[in-house]
Amino acid sequence: TTTAGTPTITVSGSCGTINGTMTLYNLTLSAAGTCALFSGGNTLTINNNFTIGTGVTVDQRSDVVVSGNLITSGTGSLLSNGSTPTMTVNGTSIGGGTGSLTFYNLSKTAAGTTTWSGTTLAAVTNTFTVSSGTFIFSGGNLILGGTVTTSGGIFAPTGGVTYAATAGGTIPASGSYGNLSLSDGLLGYWKLDETTGTVAADSSGLGHTGTHTSAPT
Repeated sequence: TTTAGTPTITVSGSCGTINGTMTLYNLTLSAAGTCALFSGGNTLTINNNFTIGTGVTVDQRSDVVVSGNLITSGTGSLLSNGSTPTMTVNGTSIGGGTGSLTFYNLSKTAAGTTTWSGTTLAAVTNTFTVSSGTFIFSGGNLILGGTVTTSGGIFAPTGGVTYAATAGGTIPASGSYGNLSLSDGLLGYWKLDETTGTVAADSSGLGHTGTHTSAPT
């Protein structure tokens, strides 16, 4: 627990699993590989910035509260592998790198504007809550798999949004979207209109790229 000052804890060796209830100021993970955060239902509180370095994959297994920014560098990424945690981010930015960020629950609870940018795959598989301030998604496509709640806050994406809930999810009755797609269980949309190469692009925004085989024409 950090009780004074503004230090940064940097994990530059093999991470494995970080377990326990902790309060830190800055946390940086810089060693390539998978780092499991806080298994066992514990909570990590980061009072400023959480940085995921290139080549690092964070497996979020319990709740994390970030008062500052969630920064990804290069291919740094985050997922929730079979767990159901909430990530709360109240700073001005999320992302910035080219890796993927897939949250189970994502929440913004403080005033001000938070902008999610970059990342190859952006997804919230369960609930997405903005209870204060404004949340902007400015990347290519954000996949929302459950309920979106904006009581007390504003969700104003300028990038693409795909609402892909299969059952029981809801989105706000009012709002402003750059591009909005509604998909009840759609896996992908392949136009197969490529004239060269072997890549079959997925136009659904879900990122399920296919491969042409046997030299089709």
